[in-house]
Amino acid sequence: MDGNISKVDFYQGTTLIGTDVASPFTITWPNVPAGTYSLTAKATDDKGGITTSPATSVTVASCAPSSGVLISEFRLAGLNGSNDEFIELYNNTDQNIPVCTDDGSSGWALVSSDSVVKVVVPNGAVIPARAHYFAVSGGYSLGADSGLFLGELLSSRARLRFTSQRRF
Repeated sequence: MDGNISKVDFYQGTTLIGTDVASPFTITWPNVPAGTYSLTAKATDDKGGITTSPATSVTVASCAPSSGVLISEFRLAGLNGSNDEFIELYNNTDQNIPVCTDDGSSGWALVSSDSVVKVVVPNGAVIPARAHYFAVSGGYSLGADSGLFLGELLSSRARLRFTSQRRF
């Protein structure tokens, strides 16, 4: 190659998975199933020269359902009203738990019984081993209201469920 790079084609094996015509020459490869893939990039310059990179092996891990995450505390509504909410998750295991979904959503969503998404823990977040993860809604305040504990939730009329955030 003796010219300026004008485009880069990205391949998985012999299958073209994307092309970019602007530096820094990247692509997004969505919805990739778990497995190991051989990826190459073919750069073309403005004088017609072509160079192909050496193959690089990439492993995509599956998103396994997480177990060992507990709701340790939450607040449905605080001093600032119904949007003054939080949920505290606890990792009850000796391993870090990464947040991931396999349905294309952006993370774990806490949805109220009226189907309103209250809080999303985003994909890529990590709940450390034997540690807490604190997620808040947009109007959270550090008011004097201590919130509810799980035991209080079980005896209340509130019904919350975890779901993937498919609507976003």
